[in-house]
Amino acid sequence: MRSETRKHLLSFFRIMLGSLALFTVALVLASNGIAQDKPDGKTAKAKKKPKPKKRFVPKDGLEGSIEIGAQLRDISGVHQAKFQETRDVPKGVYVRNIDLKYQKLDSPWVFDLEGKEIRERDQRITLEARKVGKYRGQFTWDQTPHNFGIGTSFFQQTAPGLYQVSPTLRAAFQALTPALDSPSCTPVPTCQLAPFIPLANLVRQEIQTAPKSVVRLRRDRALFKQSFHLTNSVEIYSEISWLRNRGSRPMSVGTFVRRAVPGNGLSDTGGRWEGLGQEFPEPIDHRTTDIKIGAKFGGDKWQAGVEYDGSLFRNNIGSVTFENPFRVTDDQGCVVNAMTMVRTCGATQRYRTARWQSDLAPNNESHTITVWAKADLTSHTQVRGRFSLAYMTQNDPFLPWTLNTAIVPVNWDTQTSVTNPTDVNQLPASSSNSKMRNINQEYALVNRRETFRFQARYRSQFLDNQSPEIIFPGYAAFGDSTWRSARTDFFNLPIENLDWDFRRQNGEAGFDWKILPNLRWKLDYGWEAWNRKFRDVNRNNEHSIRNRLDFEYNLTGDTSGKKAAAQAQTLTTLRLKLDYSYANRKALVYNTQPLSFCSANVVPPTPPVPPALQCPSVNGGPPASSPQGSWVVTTATVFRPGVPTEFNLLRRYDENDRTRNDGSFTVELLRGPNMNFSASYRYLGDEHDKNLYGRLFNRSSFFVAEFSRTF
Repeated sequence: MRSETRKHLLSFFRIMLGSLALFTVALVLASNGIAQDKPDGKTAKAKKKPKPKKRFVPKDGLEGSIEIGAQLRDISGVHQAKFQETRDVPKGVYVRNIDLKYQKLDSPWVFDLEGKEIRERDQRITLEARKVGKYRGQFTWDQTPHNFGIGTSFFQQTAPGLYQVSPTLRAAFQALTPALDSPSCTPVPTCQLAPFIPLANLVRQEIQTAPKSVVRLRRDRALFKQSFHLTNSVEIYSEISWLRNRGSRPMSVGTFVRRAVPGNGLSDTGGRWEGLGQEFPEPIDHRTTDIKIGAKFGGDKWQAGVEYDGSLFRNNIGSVTFENPFRVTDDQGCVVNAMTMVRTCGATQRYRTARWQSDLAPNNESHTITVWAKADLTSHTQVRGRFSLAYMTQNDPFLPWTLNTAIVPVNWDTQTSVTNPTDVNQLPASSSNSKMRNINQEYALVNRRETFRFQARYRSQFLDNQSPEIIFPGYAAFGDSTWRSARTDFFNLPIENLDWDFRRQNGEAGFDWKILPNLRWKLDYGWEAWNRKFRDVNRNNEHSIRNRLDFEYNLTGDTSGKKAAAQAQTLTTLRLKLDYSYANRKALVYNTQPLSFCSANVVPPTPPVPPALQCPSVNGGPPASSPQGSWVVTTATVFRPGVPTEFNLLRRYDENDRTRNDGSFTVELLRGPNMNFSASYRYLGDEHDKNLYGRLFNRSSFFVAEFSRTF
């Protein structure tokens, strides 16, 4: 993507460089000829002198390099932003690289300046000052662009986080927006698409004159870090960084409706976009400040340290609000039945709100303390450990359920306590007041000897969610056109934030033993345990063991002595590797919902259903319209909070019982340094419970052969 002018400049530079090279060669040849003749005309004999040893001597003062250039560019095409999506290619003069260093031979201070892509949106500048053995400080400023493109939109940002559309245009679009729910409308393409043709034509006409906007982000990061060596065994260090991300990026909204079965006097509409998909630039203005302060201590046989890490995230635009281009008045997802003239509310007429609001990334912060140490117990044994404690908080104010003033929750749930979903004061809490604690630990013991190595390690992570649980009476859904509640849509399960705690523990132990000069044995044992809250499986235990044998044999014979160099080219080596691991994972209890199997003169399912899961025949039977010979929810079913509402004989393959066999065999033949042949086979098999549903097994086999010859 260079212009003809740049091509001519490059040709001119090539000619100049070629001429300069010829001139330099001629000058060197001439100087050699002059040096070989004495003034009296006699030829001087060359004397051999010993070459002095090269020794690096730092220069005194300022040294470095600067790379400057100029360029022209011409871009064409419909996706021009792809050319500079994450970079910047400027026009005119630019500074590609700067590398300067200043030092004095009689001073321990050194100063460095490095710069890349100067005067561009992706520039980077680093300034460093250090005193040898005592102090080191560094400042870095880095920029990264992200260009999405130039778009045309009806949305105009009139305030931070507020996008508006001309009310006249919105009224014209609403007048042409059809309502397709009527008994006479059948699910054929003509019935669904024909009413939208006038609206589509008007949108195409208006978009031609809509203003254009550049959608792109720019990230600026400044970093300052320094370290001091107070003594030979004590070092303190600090680091602070600022990250700002601002601009805009594409954000999409819309809602889909699928109603393949007619009901409540409404026809079968299949599936379609009732709320037209729209895209507008989401405003971004984030700032993140990270702080790190630490100290290191050390002796001849031990080292230790302590460190604090803090992170503060601030979003200057907490929410985004935009006007629906196709609506000027609010409405619920209801329609008047053409036959009965009764207003029926259901899964239809979605996304009829005049304004829509969404919460953006909330302000949050985290604080972490880390302590670590390692010590040599003997000349062969070392013990080390690390412990970190982190707290994370977030207390962003809640937004109202919706801005749609037409939603009446009682139309959807007759027992709801919410009378005005646009009133933030009716929310059960003003914010989530989220708090989380994270504890990480890791400890290891290592013993190394000439032919034997032993190691044991334990590590764990404990995430403790200390946020209060909040139960919501319902929420606005489907393009803010419907009110959903626990009683009507979720089997009376509460709509709440669950306490998603977990603890993961891993223990490992093993050795590496060189039994013979050409035989090595590795054995490792592993244990993993998961503790989870509000999951299918609250406790997992997995035990695994792995064996590896490495054998190497020289088929050539003795390669010592004077013939070693000659035999090295034809040295033939055979290598064999055997690797096998076995793992067994057990789920102590698998939590499911209490669904029931109702059989009405049908063949019982396989596997047989336990009596506790069979459908009651008298009280609590299945609904009259429920299919027989299937799993159903009866009138007596009480669902369990926090457990997925799925088929109760279905098992997740990453949590349920599983045995794994993983074995491989490799043979490798090497002849000299240039020829190599290898072949390997691997079998990997996962076996699950065959009496349940989901993944029953997964078996794979791999065979690989390779030959290489270097000439």
